[in-house]
Amino acid sequence: VFEQDHKQKVREAKMAEIESEPKHDMKHTAPKSRPTKEINNAYRKADMAFAKGDFEEAEKMFIKVLALDDAYVDANLKLGVVYLQKGESAKAEFFFSKLLVTKKDPLFFSNLALALYQQKRLPEAAEAYEKAISLDPRKEGRFVSLAHVYRELGNEEKALTNMERAAQLAPRNTEYLFVLVDGYVMQ
Repeated sequence: VFEQDHKQKVREAKMAEIESEPKHDMKHTAPKSRPTKEINNAYRKADMAFAKGDFEEAEKMFIKVLALDDAYVDANLKLGVVYLQKGESAKAEFFFSKLLVTKKDPLFFSNLALALYQQKRLPEAAEAYEKAISLDPRKEGRFVSLAHVYRELGNEEKALTNMERAAQLAPRNTEYLFVLVDGYVMQ
């Protein structure tokens, strides 16, 4: 029961990470044939629906934004997140992979890893989390997620190592400590 509760909290923390990331340095450019105002208005409507949790409307509006400007980074990112929220992880994978072609960003790798995890493609998910961590080792949630993947793969040693790293980054997080104790007891 504890592990199931922990898995749910890890998933919730993963989704919260998406919004807590700073804006990336990639800028979108509006197509010359359409006014930038049209794209900005569509994005604003999509973002408002996203913030309200209206993922059906957000999906429609982000698709509209991408029809106007396929390279709009935030629209691609948030549409991927919408698909994660809706349980359409293969679609989410498409958008995160598309973003990674443009820039090797730890947030994109982390979200790709979550999409792969949801598809039960655990070795690929572990690889994507490893890449995210190699680019930005300051997010304890990524270590927790990676530990989770390794535990499901049956690699308790790597699972514990990553939980230890998460606990080092967030020493006041007692949930991480409980998971570590549980892992040590299981060994």
